[in-house]
Amino acid sequence: MFFFNVYAANSFCSKPYIYAYSEDLEKNTVVSISFGTKTCFGVIISKSTEIPNYKTIIKAYKFILKSTFFSYLLNFASYYYLNIGAVLELVFPSIAFQKGYPILLEYNEKNYALYQILKILPLKKIKELKKITCQENIKNIGTTIDIKLSEDQKKAVLFIKNSKKTCLLEGVTGSGKTIVALKSIKDFSKKILILVPEINLAYNWVKTIEETFNIIPFVYNSKISKSFKKSFYNWAISDDPGIIIGTRSALMIPYSNLDYIIIDEEHSTSYRQDVYPYYNARDMAILLSKNLQIQTLLLSATPSLETIYNIKANKYDHIKLIREPKHGLAKISYIKGNANEILSAEILSKVKKTFEKNQQVLFFLNRKGYSPYCYCNKCKNILMCKDCESALTFYLGYKIICHKCNKKNYLPKTCPDCNQSTTWSFWGLGVQKLNEFLLSIFPNNVFSVITCDSEDISEQLNNIYENKINGIIATQILAQGYDFKNIALVIVVDADMGLVSTDFRAMEKIYQLWQQIRGRSGRHDIQGEMILQNFKKENRFLELFKKNNVISYLLEDRYKFDWPPFSKTAFLKFKGKNREKLEKFVDSLQFNNPKILGPMFFGLQNKIFEFRFLVKAKNHLEIKEIINPIYKKFKTKIEIEIDPY
Repeated sequence: MFFFNVYAANSFCSKPYIYAYSEDLEKNTVVSISFGTKTCFGVIISKSTEIPNYKTIIKAYKFILKSTFFSYLLNFASYYYLNIGAVLELVFPSIAFQKGYPILLEYNEKNYALYQILKILPLKKIKELKKITCQENIKNIGTTIDIKLSEDQKKAVLFIKNSKKTCLLEGVTGSGKTIVALKSIKDFSKKILILVPEINLAYNWVKTIEETFNIIPFVYNSKISKSFKKSFYNWAISDDPGIIIGTRSALMIPYSNLDYIIIDEEHSTSYRQDVYPYYNARDMAILLSKNLQIQTLLLSATPSLETIYNIKANKYDHIKLIREPKHGLAKISYIKGNANEILSAEILSKVKKTFEKNQQVLFFLNRKGYSPYCYCNKCKNILMCKDCESALTFYLGYKIICHKCNKKNYLPKTCPDCNQSTTWSFWGLGVQKLNEFLLSIFPNNVFSVITCDSEDISEQLNNIYENKINGIIATQILAQGYDFKNIALVIVVDADMGLVSTDFRAMEKIYQLWQQIRGRSGRHDIQGEMILQNFKKENRFLELFKKNNVISYLLEDRYKFDWPPFSKTAFLKFKGKNREKLEKFVDSLQFNNPKILGPMFFGLQNKIFEFRFLVKAKNHLEIKEIINPIYKKFKTKIEIEIDPY
């Protein structure tokens, strides 16, 4: 019998445990073990000389994690103050187990990426795609379609290929970032990983890759089928080449032969996982590339301030595509709205003229549902979620949803505050109400509402591409990545939304969002226009946006008030079900450090109260010096979030 120290792929595992096996096994061998009451994967980290109470390894696999990848996982866990088991759980998700059999099974070509692609492609008329195995792909590389690049694009491809650092490819929408990124791939005999913030953005990549390189790429995210996940893992750990397009979960696969990482829309906050374990996939992709000594390419029309800061500090290389669409970027205009109107008469006139030209209009409103507030006609109180202390959003069909905990219900007949039988009124504008309003003004036109909750996004996108829809009413889900040929007019319905916020990143997010939305119009043969409807007096941000001078202002503002990227931040989170006891506990904490601010009551979610302290320091090393003693003392009571958004 041989004894080993094993890390379990379980979020509660913070140290190695001893397991026995009948055969000698190598370091970093993947095994199947029982941990607590569950079965999970584990990784052997060393042999054990001590033989106290131990469990037995259920099964050992022939797969061994590469030392560079395991070193990356340890650095990952250390940076974010995560249990190593929580990181391994991202690598080996529990969904992998079916009837006791894990994911490392024999490769099954029936589960090839083709079937996953068909689920996300908005192409209803596709009957059959050519099935191409990875080996056949490599043979066919020489037959790629020769796409003519502009001199600007050729220069960018050469620059990226010669770069030895993480590199940012910046370019306005429609400038050709996708094709330049693909042309910069040096070695197709290895694996290439393309990260996208939302899986819907995989469509354009799939289409371009297939048309240009005669390759069908894998499409991976956390919601793919169990059977495909098994087959994908087996392919991923082999040396077979191929291209993977995926969301942040695709980063955590132990790929063999990975040679290049492309991060599309690198500025997107969707790369940040906002539930435990907290991490930023963009930053961890760059860390992985350093461990593997490969290159990462960042793509964005509106780079994050962190990336701009790293370019100025000479940590990243930077190349910019200056070629613009045929008519240039969509022109911007501001129209003052009236508080009593959903859309001003001037905007409705422009919408009518656009429809008459058989062109499409995109209405941007980042509020789901019908109205964000329901109030009782008897006591005038707003209907709140009892588990989150958050206002409930009203949806057509008398449904109410909490956008904090996602609990759903029907509008009550009795008010929970005054306990009287009542009727309800609705305040504020959501996409459903906007759709209702537009249909009343333009009854002969077709409108489509698209949010992240829409079940038929692929069909709706297909109808937009085929010009079957006149007006698109959407949240930020359509802000980036889509190439709509016939959208001439984009309207930001409420340009004041979000401009007043306690989040120091609010202005940056709005700037990026508006620039992305602006890029949805005028992409081909028509002149685009973007209208910002605001109800308050024009503020400095609106003027800066119009003059395209937001970034300089934001960097100066961050430097002045010592916010990231000029500093590092972290949250110390304390949670509990009893607010009074929790508040008494956090008030008793005396950290005696001016760089620890708080406590601040963060609110209630799913019946759990939360208080936070904010740590603000010069760099990550100083953050660790401040947090380490606190973490050791309150390890079982505290939750730490590094670089919070």
